[in-house]
Amino acid sequence: MRLSSLARLYRVRLRTRRVQELFAVVGIAVGVALLFAAQVASTSLDGSVQQLTSGLVGRMQFQLTARGPQGFPVSLLGEVQRIPGVLAAAPVLEERANAVGPSGQESVDLIGTDPRFADLGGPLLRHFHAYVLSHEVRAMKPAPLIYQRAIEEAGCLPEECFFTDDIPAYVEGARAQGIDAVKFESAAQIEAELRKRGVEW
Repeated sequence: MRLSSLARLYRVRLRTRRVQELFAVVGIAVGVALLFAAQVASTSLDGSVQQLTSGLVGRMQFQLTARGPQGFPVSLLGEVQRIPGVLAAAPVLEERANAVGPSGQESVDLIGTDPRFADLGGPLLRHFHAYVLSHEVRAMKPAPLIYQRAIEEAGCLPEECFFTDDIPAYVEGARAQGIDAVKFESAAQIEAELRKRGVEW
C-alpha cells in the first residue's frame, strides 16, 4: 500500500472520529510530558543528593548497600575498615518513608549517621572543627536548644554564625535565635553566600 493511500484512509477516519483521535493525541502528549517531567525531577534530585554527599564525604569510591530491610550486622563495619586500602568507613542508615502530617503526606528519604561520618573530611566538612549532634544535645531542629548549643560551640555571637538547611522551618528557627541563615539550594549557592560574607573555600 502506498503512503498516499494511507494518508487518505487516515483523513477519512479523522472526519468520522475527530474526538477519539484528539483524545489519543492529547493522551500521547500528556504521557510524553509526564515522562519528561519525571526524568527532570529525578535528575535534579539525584544531582542535589550527589552534591551533598560529595560535599560531606568527598570522593568515596565504594558503597555497600544491603539488599533487604534488615541491613548489615554491626560487625561488618569493622571488617570493612580492616580491608587493605580502606582509608575510612562510616555507617549510614537510609530509608524511604512516607511522612504524614496536617497538610497530607509526602515521600521522604531518612538518613542517619554517627559522628564518624564527619571524620571522612569532604570539602564541606573539612572547614568545621566542632559538631553539635542532636542525639547528644537531646534536641532537634527547630528547637531553640540545638541552635543555642551550636552558638556556644562556635564561641561567637549569634549574628556571627552562619546556618543553612533545605527545610525553611529550620532556617527560620535559626533566624529566631539571631543566626545569619539561608535556605540551601545547592553547594554552589552556599559557597557564593559564604564568599559574600568573606569566607573562602
